Amino acid sequence: MFSVIKRPTFEGAIVPTEYMGDPPGEVWTSGRSLGFAVESFWRPSEDDVSRAEARIREVFSSNPIPLQALVGTIALSPEQRGYELREIAKIVAHFGEYRRQYMGVVVSGRRRVLCNFFMKEPEDRPFIGDRWRCDWVAVDDGGFWYWQIQFDVEDDTCTEFRSNGYA
Repeated sequence: MFSVIKRPTFEGAIVPTEYMGDPPGEVWTSGRSLGFAVESFWRPSEDDVSRAEARIREVFSSNPIPLQALVGTIALSPEQRGYELREIAKIVAHFGEYRRQYMGVVVSGRRRVLCNFFMKEPEDRPFIGDRWRCDWVAVDDGGFWYWQIQFDVEDDTCTEFRSNGYA
């Protein structure tokens, strides 16, 4: 079971390092599971998570949105830029309607919190249910209801924003 953190503005689960295996399994570190290569894992503290949440809210409410900084290593065409900005606007409009998971990752020597956002489900139509408390949520599809961002704990920045596409 993951450690659940509840605050007035968010609810999420901190993923323990044991979940990834000891040593971390090849499927995680190679990027086949997360979509990017990970050097190692660590467990974020509640303070790390609170800092990440505050910074994400701050960045997503800025005008203009610093999109190039958010997407990091991805080169965006004008069409992709427009798409990402529209997705971010939808995310901002629904920010209180997400649950989160937080995984500590080391990428290129940097300690980051991988923040995994997914929609709170109606109780009469559960898809994920309570699994988010004990298993990493990975969904292919769903658009802005499923997205990730990395928070760099050393320089207090957000990067590598990814919103799911639509089938």
